[in-house]
Amino acid sequence: MPCPAQALLPNREGTDKLDVGATTSQNAMPPRRKRDGGLERQDAFLAALARSNASRRALSLRVSIPFHRQYPRHDGDQGESLRDDCRVETYLTRLEQEMALLVPYLDTSRNIRQLFWMGSPASYLSLGQMSELFDLLDARFGLSGLSSRDYAIDIAPQDASVLTLRHLQALGFNRLRFKVQDDSQWSLSQPRLNPRVLIETLMEEAWRLDFSQVSVDFHCATPGQTPQSLVQALQHIIDLAPSHFSLSEGLDIPKPPSCADEPSESRARTLRQIAHNQLTAAGYIRLDTQDYILSPEGKSVDDSSRIDHDVLGLGLGAISHIDDQRVRTTHCLADYGAALDAGCLALATDYADTSG
Repeated sequence: MPCPAQALLPNREGTDKLDVGATTSQNAMPPRRKRDGGLERQDAFLAALARSNASRRALSLRVSIPFHRQYPRHDGDQGESLRDDCRVETYLTRLEQEMALLVPYLDTSRNIRQLFWMGSPASYLSLGQMSELFDLLDARFGLSGLSSRDYAIDIAPQDASVLTLRHLQALGFNRLRFKVQDDSQWSLSQPRLNPRVLIETLMEEAWRLDFSQVSVDFHCATPGQTPQSLVQALQHIIDLAPSHFSLSEGLDIPKPPSCADEPSESRARTLRQIAHNQLTAAGYIRLDTQDYILSPEGKSVDDSSRIDHDVLGLGLGAISHIDDQRVRTTHCLADYGAALDAGCLALATDYADTSG
């Protein structure tokens, strides 16, 4: 069945993928609109891109895919399709529009050696759609084929399989970050899955496929989480000995209707401290507020993956850090589409850099 939303979007058929509402040449400037804070921020950001080009600084891409599968009904019936193909195609088209707006301002001779797909790519995109997006990024920006590349992706274990990992390796990804929840959240969303067995199976497959790094992003201080469930779930992941560990606060997935409210700030601090103590006792060294790395015998660690480079974010809520400019794309899908259709970047005007 045709997707009604596609009538509102540029035609993605054919060889011309630069159609962004109105026809735009490679050297054309975005159309001028009434001067406002958004356009001023855009002008400053584009000027930063020019400085980045001149400096030849390393450039990395971060693609945000912040969508998730729906929760099944309590009788276990999945109800409507877990993937809305119309919505997926719409978002891929929006990403393509954003790339077309940015490419004229980038020196694409700088092959991208760092790439990170954030959010829930495997939960939202089919294997074919992931291939399509990867090829599009390569065509627009030039992805590196060097063995020294650093191509990472977030994976929700409940939405992945060994076939997913093999497909990602074939595309060129060499780092995985598993987004792991407390067992109590799994029982609400995926009642037939054993999370521990699934995570262990996927991590073992990742190591067998020789991914250069397998890390875990563990969601701490989530609704309904208790100290006991936290310790139990965290210990199972620690036993698998991932080299890198992150503690994220709260769930970045929709909360089921029956799920408990968010924990109070004091309770959240307690849960975070419990997790920190458990990780350090297991030999992990804290790098910053939420990242840890495993070091033999507690020796100091030089995390060589943290290099100085410019970051270009694509998609909803993506953060870019180019030269002295740090900006974020809007979280609102409607605003994102409206700005792109007007030939402008969808930069949030209320975002403030609090990084330091």
